[in-house]
Amino acid sequence: MTRQAHDFFGVHVPFLGWLDVKALAWQPGSVRLELTLRPELLNSLGAAHGGVVCTLLDVAMAASARSDDTGSRAVTIDMSVQFMRPGTGILTAEGRMLRQTNSLAFCEAELRDASGELLAKAHGTFKRLRTGGGDG
Repeated sequence: MTRQAHDFFGVHVPFLGWLDVKALAWQPGSVRLELTLRPELLNSLGAAHGGVVCTLLDVAMAASARSDDTGSRAVTIDMSVQFMRPGTGILTAEGRMLRQTNSLAFCEAELRDASGELLAKAHGTFKRLRTGGGDG
């Protein structure tokens, strides 16, 4: 299922809107996001700041953790990131849910540049929540 930009699969996240993260695809078990880097998102070496890289990986995994239930939310319990190469240009994050229990989701994500080079990988555990309305 494809979504509009800044609609994070039924959830409004102001920070992601400010970053200009685009939600590209969402299906049960996986998601794809995209960000075009701009100067204020770079580190002193001219590459994607580590916080931007971590954010994209985290959001991709959290979205995949709730990809089977639009009424749920997911919060990060644990996340491990491996940085492999500096990122420039357009970055794409793909998140996948590996396993789900009643309350937890175990996920992984990869971040790639426009040429398909692997920039970073992450694994994470997410707590699945039901909200009483709003964006939680």
